[in-house]
Amino acid sequence: MHFSERLPLILPVKDEKTWLDPKAEEKELLNLISHNPDIEFEMYSISSRINSLNENDAGLTKPTPPADQFGNLSLFD
Repeated sequence: MHFSERLPLILPVKDEKTWLDPKAEEKELLNLISHNPDIEFEMYSISSRINSLNENDAGLTKPTPPADQFGNLSLFD
């Protein structure tokens, strides 16, 4: 599965203190950002309105049919 390089870091609650600890060692932090098979993702298309700074509503992240940047429905993701 391919993820965007802009995907935020997702940490389990148990690792938050370590991540925020200014004295944490680099090796320890790198282990926190490695792939975690316990985290499951669900991928779906969302509104192309997400790219507009003027849009800000809950509908932006609701599943929608695949569309291009102009809102034209497409057959493929």
